[in-house]
Amino acid sequence: MAMTLKKKNDLPPAPKLPTPAQILDDLKAADVDDPVFFEPSVSSNGRSDDSFQIAKEFMITTTKLRESDSVLEKQKTLLQQNYEDLRIMSEEIRKQATEALSNIY
Repeated sequence: MAMTLKKKNDLPPAPKLPTPAQILDDLKAADVDDPVFFEPSVSSNGRSDDSFQIAKEFMITTTKLRESDSVLEKQKTLLQQNYEDLRIMSEEIRKQATEALSNIY
């Protein structure tokens, strides 16, 4: 004896579709800047100009960030080398000053 179990439908029933009159009433009551009136510009290649422009700017910005990262790494290395050079130079000056002062006294 095989039992078949049906999955219980937990979803509420779908709402009724609006009538054409209700749709027209909603459109008449909507403001001019309502998103329902927004028409994205589409270029001849079928892409939305805004989306394409955003993606293009994203790629340009990403490239600039990578270049900036490289420049910052070079500057960091240069600063570290300059710091080390200054540290060595100050140590040499300190030794020379100590020797000069010890010769005076």
